[in-house]
Amino acid sequence: MAAVKAAPPTAMYSAFLKDLKAGRISSVRFEEGSTRLVYDLKDVSAKSASASATAGRVRTTFQTKRLMGDLELMKKLEKAGVEFGAVPAAVSRMASRGMFTVLAMWLPIIPLIIIMRNAINRQQGGGGKKRKKAADINEQNKVTFRDVAGVEDAKAELFELVQIMKNSDKYKNVRGRLPSGCLLVGPPGTGKTLLARAVAGESGVSFFPVAASEFVELFVGRGAARVRELFAEARKSQPAIIFIDELDAVGSRRGAGLNEERDQTLNQLLVEMDGFSKDQSILILAATNRPDALDPALLRPGRLTRRVFVGPPSQQGRAQILGVHLRGLDLEEDVDVVCDVISRATPGFTGAELANVCNEAALLSVRDERQFVSIDDLLDGVSRTKDGIATSGNKADAMFRELRSRFMGNYKDIPGSPGDVANGIKEKFGSKEKAQGVPISMGPS
Repeated sequence: MAAVKAAPPTAMYSAFLKDLKAGRISSVRFEEGSTRLVYDLKDVSAKSASASATAGRVRTTFQTKRLMGDLELMKKLEKAGVEFGAVPAAVSRMASRGMFTVLAMWLPIIPLIIIMRNAINRQQGGGGKKRKKAADINEQNKVTFRDVAGVEDAKAELFELVQIMKNSDKYKNVRGRLPSGCLLVGPPGTGKTLLARAVAGESGVSFFPVAASEFVELFVGRGAARVRELFAEARKSQPAIIFIDELDAVGSRRGAGLNEERDQTLNQLLVEMDGFSKDQSILILAATNRPDALDPALLRPGRLTRRVFVGPPSQQGRAQILGVHLRGLDLEEDVDVVCDVISRATPGFTGAELANVCNEAALLSVRDERQFVSIDDLLDGVSRTKDGIATSGNKADAMFRELRSRFMGNYKDIPGSPGDVANGIKEKFGSKEKAQGVPISMGPS
């Protein structure tokens, strides 16, 4: 194998000009595509500027870099009688220049490629590596039917589903006839999601909560893939409960728009709920406040077999809900009397609004640096929840002031109220012992 020829030593351009002026250069070769030039000396015995600037043994060939500002070099070479010409660049130098060109073109694009790849992976759920896991239900965040009040009919229907999940042997003879899904329908804030959490807490099985909007994807096929991954994980942990919140985000009627990806996702959901791979050990719960927008295929028996309506609570139901939310608060009056009064003052309120009433009352007591929460605080909370913060002077505030006066027996503040009626109210509600178990009248008795 032939030995690799060593590159000639490098000399300063000033040394090249001195040798050229002294007439010691015989030929000059310019490299194509660069400023590099190689030159040969005539007389090696003579001490040249290039030889003196280069350490080591004496050489006859040197290389240097031509300065771009030297425009008279060709005339100098002709005047000195030096042979000159162009030679092709070495293969190694061409390869290095080509590599440098490629890097200069692609280096700015590489960060953009990485950013786009990460964005696609996030949109696709981590490229299939991120799997939906069952919710971690421990004693701190566990919700049971004891924490849900005011929706007794819905609790009775769901309690049967809990018994089916907990006692599968008892229902094995009717396994094929059991409901595979249940749809919770009702206005916002009535406790649909809370009921689903209570079912998971009571049954003690794996619980997979998911929002329907998580299935809505930009890329075709990814929504259906997420549905398959969810049901595959649920089958590994069966018996299991899958809860789909706001089902109308993905379960709207097919053909209503031009979103083919959403239709494919819904088709995959329909197949998983009742298809060839149907599994009786998976219960599907769904919640929506727009049942009229759902596809009829979702509501047929075999998929979402049952429909449970969760509406606003009655007066008795509101009293029960208030009892749940007032558990951790210190009250000035008896809790039963407080619940009865506030439930009568909140017609049409949902569970979420009643929870906000209790929260506002607690904040008002802390603002006034009081340890106990009074009925006045709760009535102010009702006013804030219903009509906003600035409610002074409106009809609702006047009604609440009258209600306070009726409850506290202060009938002198109410025009036209006889004094003997006020005395009777005071006698009736003068103490907590007398107030326990006594219904509150909205007018004079």
